[in-house]
Amino acid sequence: MSEVHLQIPAQADYLELVRLTVFGIASKLNLTYEDIEDLKVAVSEACNQAILHAELTGNAAPGELGIRFDARTEALAVTVKAPGSGAFLAAPSGSAEAGLQAEASKISLGFYLMKALMDEVEVDAQHGMEVTLIKYTNINTTT
Repeated sequence: MSEVHLQIPAQADYLELVRLTVFGIASKLNLTYEDIEDLKVAVSEACNQAILHAELTGNAAPGELGIRFDARTEALAVTVKAPGSGAFLAAPSGSAEAGLQAEASKISLGFYLMKALMDEVEVDAQHGMEVTLIKYTNINTTT
């Protein structure tokens, strides 16, 4: 089991670095091209959600994102962690501001995408925002 940790500013400008890291680690695990592309999209979306979460919670200085890659024999787990309150899952349904509602719908769509592309998605909102995305590496060898 190997772990790689990446710490980046919570800004969209740094997401390409995350995607490149996903590609490198997933390639070493011999994941299929489709699985690697799914991982890149899902991890990018998790990072986007963390950045959006910081904006929605009014965090003027969003700080940094921590991304942990846990390469196991049976799976690759990628955890995206951002500081802040854990209320990012609660869409502001009663808000009078249309812009805030639009941002909340982006969150819903983002989590739908992650769940559709990954084998498992775990969310921990107790101490900030933490999303773990899991893609199994077991490849069906039957032809």
